[in-house]
Amino acid sequence: MTANKNRYYKHSRITEAKFRQLLRCFALDLTATETAELTGISVRSVNSIFLKIRKRITATSETQSPFPSDNESRGSLLGNDKSDPINQYLVFGIYRQQDQVYTEIAPACTRKYIQQSHRNGQKLAGLSDSEGWKNYDGLVDVQRARLFRIQSQDIESGEASNTINNVDSFWSFAKRRMVQFNGIHKHTFYLHLKETEFRFNNRRDNLYRIFLKLLRAQPL
Repeated sequence: MTANKNRYYKHSRITEAKFRQLLRCFALDLTATETAELTGISVRSVNSIFLKIRKRITATSETQSPFPSDNESRGSLLGNDKSDPINQYLVFGIYRQQDQVYTEIAPACTRKYIQQSHRNGQKLAGLSDSEGWKNYDGLVDVQRARLFRIQSQDIESGEASNTINNVDSFWSFAKRRMVQFNGIHKHTFYLHLKETEFRFNNRRDNLYRIFLKLLRAQPL
């Protein structure tokens, strides 16, 4: 075997076989604690590796997305200024293209609009006229665990469109993941969001093999 014993994780003390076991746990969406118990790797090390994998997935998702990202859409400032309530408020936008969804942290103006809104229901009339509005198919207020459907009906039939059905499916999928991890810190929320996006868009495929291929091409 070559000097580098792990083709997926450079300069690692973890053998490739052990890393593949860990990666299989990650593909199954197990927690760090569950993975540590199954692999014998410490929880601290598992968390560190999972974070690196999520960063690699995030970079891949951003490259694949037809919607360009910037520091604000990546949530770079979220949680930094605790004196600013908007800086602490989590809202993300959902775009839909064919059967894929793409996500980003909503701009501050949109987060402020939603935070200050006390309307009932899941539509925000007038939001599309607000400053800095983006043409989302859906918006999620994470604090309230609520999906706002922006384009909720087919103009001709008046029925829920396939776009919104897909957005609803993604939000249902995302909620289950967030509950599983018992809340996510604001500083890592974007990474979890993009991981959820990646998992959803590849839901019909073998994620373990996809992750192997990704990390073989770009090792940690």
